Amino acid sequence: MALNNTDKIDFHVIGLLSMQRPARLDITMSKTGSIITGSVAFGALGGFMTEGLESDELDAESKAFTELARGRKFNVTRQLTGDIKSDLEKSGYVVKLISVPRKDDDFVEHYPIGKGVDAYLDVVIEDGKAGYKADGLFDAYYPYLLVAVRLVSASDNRIVYARQTVYGPSGLPIGLNLIQPDSVYRFSNFDAIMHSPDRAIQGLETAVDRVAQTITGDIR
Repeated sequence: MALNNTDKIDFHVIGLLSMQRPARLDITMSKTGSIITGSVAFGALGGFMTEGLESDELDAESKAFTELARGRKFNVTRQLTGDIKSDLEKSGYVVKLISVPRKDDDFVEHYPIGKGVDAYLDVVIEDGKAGYKADGLFDAYYPYLLVAVRLVSASDNRIVYARQTVYGPSGLPIGLNLIQPDSVYRFSNFDAIMHSPDRAIQGLETAVDRVAQTITGDIR
């Protein structure tokens, strides 16, 4: 759903709502139509499939990479918040950061009242949707970030823009706004990621930058 310009919504002040930080950064892969994370695989029809040893290995890799990223002070929600705010302000918008309660990693249930804004920008990064991802068992890993966004009119809670944007390898579900990753952040396997920590974190920072630019470009 793109921004509906026919509604002639005049918004200049945007309330950027606080985001919930994912519990960790995941090492994931696609395999036979499923997205496999460190704990469970989500089948093409929404069912669950355990992956045994493979799942345990991905779980350990996800934990190790999360610790590496924390040691380098990488915080995906903090950077995404800053990037979106900066990009919108450069385009002439006034952006207010507003703290809100969230139920898990989902959109806000009830938008605040009386915050002096024209619209709320609600941004969600679900658990398991940030980290590094490979298309399959024998494919390279690339930075992966999937972000869901809503722009909601503050006057009547009408959703005027909604979209999912993903930065990552090509083998992802159809219908997403896909940003192809830079090949400089290609890693042949998990060990290669851990052996090049600075480049690995730069890859995620680039993913955040590109996703933020796409979101704000849609809104402007």
